[in-house]
Amino acid sequence: MLFMSAVLFAQESEENEILRVAALRQKFERNIEVKVYPNPSTDNRVSIEAEPGANYKLFTLSGEVVLSGVFEEQRIELTELFPGTYLLLTEKDGRIDRSKIVVL
Repeated sequence: MLFMSAVLFAQESEENEILRVAALRQKFERNIEVKVYPNPSTDNRVSIEAEPGANYKLFTLSGEVVLSGVFEEQRIELTELFPGTYLLLTEKDGRIDRSKIVVL
């Protein structure tokens, strides 16, 4: 009887652990969806779509912050970007997206 109780306890503990790990995995694997177009850009203009309320920072490859702000609406237009490669970091509610933007 004691053996059966131990086996049932182990099975329940394993099932709980599997559910706990699955929930953590889902939490950390959720990324915010960001669309960047056109990418690469040939006319120094880029459109970015993300959830309203998401924070963004646009970096040069040397780490300098070029732009930062909050998506007030679903889409923002970046104009007059100098040719180069940029990194876009977007975050909302702990969900993060990192995108590379190329302006030719």
